[in-house]
Amino acid sequence: MAFEAGARQHGQELGSGFAYPVTLSQVAKWAESVESRGYQLAPASALTQRR
Repeated sequence: MAFEAGARQHGQELGSGFAYPVTLSQVAKWAESVESRGYQLAPASALTQRR
């Protein structure tokens, strides 16, 4: 998935989409196994904070 490739390359990735039923369904399906692939979901505000 391109989204995950961006996260691997940059250490983080920000995505967005429209709240269409098909989009929400696909994101929900993807999110079910995201942690098992070594990723962590976070709010967009977490990506703007400096360490």
